[in-house]
Amino acid sequence: MDSQEIAEFCRKVPTTTVRHLPGLHAKAYVADDHTAIITSGNLTVGSLYRNYEYGIKVNDPKIVQQIASSLHDYGELGAEVSLEELDHLAEIAKSLKDKHSKAFDSAYANAKNEFEKQLETARESLRRLRGKPGESANSIFGNTILYLLRRGPLATHEMHPLIKDIQPDLCDDSIDRIIGGIRFGKRWKHSVRNAQQWLKRNRLIEVVDGKWRLADTE
Repeated sequence: MDSQEIAEFCRKVPTTTVRHLPGLHAKAYVADDHTAIITSGNLTVGSLYRNYEYGIKVNDPKIVQQIASSLHDYGELGAEVSLEELDHLAEIAKSLKDKHSKAFDSAYANAKNEFEKQLETARESLRRLRGKPGESANSIFGNTILYLLRRGPLATHEMHPLIKDIQPDLCDDSIDRIIGGIRFGKRWKHSVRNAQQWLKRNRLIEVVDGKWRLADTE
């Protein structure tokens, strides 16, 4: 389902909320308090009517609630995308498709140049969505750390690849933190450390036996 199709779906179902989170590939559908489907199929005509897909239907209310809660918690780590932003992305996508088609009938090098510019415009639009109003990278990393620690304690080195899987566009390994000409490791890892310390100061997480965990509030 592309941006235009998602936008049309939102118009037909105004209560729809769309969130952007890089790397998410799961397909799970929760109908109500007692029915959910986890499947390989996308919400497209091809997947629903032509492809051979595989999935399970869950009717246990307790498990359905766990699925719904997991989807909600994970979705909260992403940025909400408005209908206007979806329309903007759809326009960029259409322009990209047109230019890509014309590339085969004209000078490939020039078309590729323009294609890359338009692609970067789309990427930049998505990057701007990553921060909610007033939210910093530190806050995004903090929320991601809390999400991960709800599933159990983690050492920092265990946390890094999990954070990178969830927030790949904020974890650029090509950017180092440099002070006085000296490299001090990947900048995003320093941001994770800052988020850890902020959460610790606010007594939301703690370190026990070398692993971070949610703080005991009792």
